[in-house]
Amino acid sequence: MAAMETLVLMGTSVIDGTGAEPARGRAEVVEGGRIASVVDEAGAPRSRRIDLAGCTLLPGLINCHVHLCLGAEADPVRVLKDEPVALTALKALLRAKQTVDAGVTTVRDLGGREYVELAVRRAVAEGLSPGPRILAAGRPVCMTGGHGNWLGREADGPDDAGKAVREQLKAGADVRLVLARGAVVTAP
Repeated sequence: MAAMETLVLMGTSVIDGTGAEPARGRAEVVEGGRIASVVDEAGAPRSRRIDLAGCTLLPGLINCHVHLCLGAEADPVRVLKDEPVALTALKALLRAKQTVDAGVTTVRDLGGREYVELAVRRAVAEGLSPGPRILAAGRPVCMTGGHGNWLGREADGPDDAGKAVREQLKAGADVRLVLARGAVVTAP
């Protein structure tokens, strides 16, 4: 197996996320598709260099509330209810790719459809398709007839809610979403 090429990114302004002024006169050494180190330009390895003068490099962005199974249609809930689950999965995988292509490297998916978001998380983790790191909630836990009831796990009372949360953890959820009140997307 051939070794990964080392790249040196030259001329960028680096925003490191600490609030400090963007660093200049530094070079980023990329190994295996990830930034391995940031060094003075003069001390950069003599590998393949890419001049990115005028560009800014910053850490990957995080989106804390996404629904990869929902699109940007005027009525995304209707679309999700009407399309076959296999089509939902394909669209969610495409949206994951579009998300990482836009610079968002981590998302928290707060509810999809029939655990499609967990399958997308696995496909990305296994390298089947590009996408961000996905932290997924599985099915939202809601009260009977409450917000999200059409896709969530309805539960009433503390014991049933606890059981519903344990079901999501067993299914592979990373985070939990409990919908304790109404919202604007679920019809009464």
